[in-house]
Amino acid sequence: AREVRYEACYAPVAAVVRWLVDPSDASVTAVFNRDLGLDAKQRAAALQKLLQAATGAGDPYFHQVLYSTLIEVGATQQLLALDSRAGRLEPFLRKASGIPRATSAHIGPLQPDQVKAAGLLAQLYVQRGAYDAAAAVHEALALRSAGDGAGEAVSLQDRLQSMQDAVLQARSHGGAALAERLEGRQRVLQLQERTAEALQDIAQQSHPSDGDAAATNGGAAAGRGAEVADAAAALQESPQDLAALYNDYAAHFQLWGLCLEMVHVAGYSDPSYVRQLWDVHLKATIDAALEQGGDGARDTADVALEAAASEVESLGQRLYPSDSSFPGVHVVKRLEQVAAGQWPYKTEASDSNRSADAIIKATGGASEAGRLYGRVLETAGGDGEGGVLHAPLLRARLLRGATHVLSTAQAELRRKAPPYGMYSGSSGHGREAAELAEAAENLLTEARRLPPSEDADAMADTLAGLQRQLNDQAGRRL
Repeated sequence: AREVRYEACYAPVAAVVRWLVDPSDASVTAVFNRDLGLDAKQRAAALQKLLQAATGAGDPYFHQVLYSTLIEVGATQQLLALDSRAGRLEPFLRKASGIPRATSAHIGPLQPDQVKAAGLLAQLYVQRGAYDAAAAVHEALALRSAGDGAGEAVSLQDRLQSMQDAVLQARSHGGAALAERLEGRQRVLQLQERTAEALQDIAQQSHPSDGDAAATNGGAAAGRGAEVADAAAALQESPQDLAALYNDYAAHFQLWGLCLEMVHVAGYSDPSYVRQLWDVHLKATIDAALEQGGDGARDTADVALEAAASEVESLGQRLYPSDSSFPGVHVVKRLEQVAAGQWPYKTEASDSNRSADAIIKATGGASEAGRLYGRVLETAGGDGEGGVLHAPLLRARLLRGATHVLSTAQAELRRKAPPYGMYSGSSGHGREAAELAEAAENLLTEARRLPPSEDADAMADTLAGLQRQLNDQAGRRL
């Protein structure tokens, strides 16, 4: 009852503030029913004087009314300017936001006005240079629970924006540990958003047509579609930890590419498991592509290779050079086996260099791809991976890919070369040319060990030519 009386007492002051900010506000026409002849500049000056006087008031409830009014009329700049003259603004915003000081505590659903107050609290901390406190507020907004009430839903996009703001403030604060922790949470939220999008796509594709809805397969598709749609909706409701995201969603619905990215974020290091995960993912990708068709054995080989190569490119750009999530030797082996028509199904060999081009893009350039092919070719023979890599057909395919990568590296080197006479063999350019010439010599030695064939002879000739050209580049002098 006392607060009601106080609010009635302070209503005229609140009305004046409203009118000075916006004379067209319908809520103040009863108080100001005529034009007082003040332009925008005069009203701003009057508001500043009023606020300067108001900050000296001793009644805490008056300040609550004043702050609430400024927020309602959108005068946030004037509100935040009061912080230097009164110590009541921070506790008011914290209470209005519903965010406790212990921001590690669970934050329940927030109403829109609470979210607005939290945003202002974060701005207040930034204004003070308390970037770590601002980051904590944004993190609390990102991880808060959603509710069923009006305005209490939280989209993944909103969570990601709040976490992005938290990371930005953590970087401004300069605390490496805080920034690293928040960046980890941000990556998990990004994966959650992409998982939800993937599940939504599956749900749409699983929806049967009207003519099939009554059929058994149609009913099964509808059932799976409903399960996937429910999972996608659940991901929109609350943030998930990485283990739940992997086990309950990505692995459960066979989103193997996302599983590999989650393995990468988690820093998981079980080489055998990761290689199996790559195999499952590439095979599923190829199967999906082959379902779309390909006429003839050669078309089948090219379709399979294109599907696998595209995935290697996409994932490589996210995972390379982490050998724990992008096991380079294994990925190159599988991609060249697909190109050779040896995996996962026996087909004709593809006649393209798509596999090598994919490795170039996945690793960020031909020089890096060349080093990876070098690691593959240096793998010792014997049982297991090494024995497979030394089988004559795959060995020839690997050398073909390595030759293409080397040729591409030479072309890249030529494009970035300085004008003739502007560098010497000891320059960075000359050293790189010498390294590539040595790689060409090693490949040439390997090519001459292949079983005699026209293709092997042609490859050897190509490598010999590349070696001569690269030695010329490496040997230039001022």
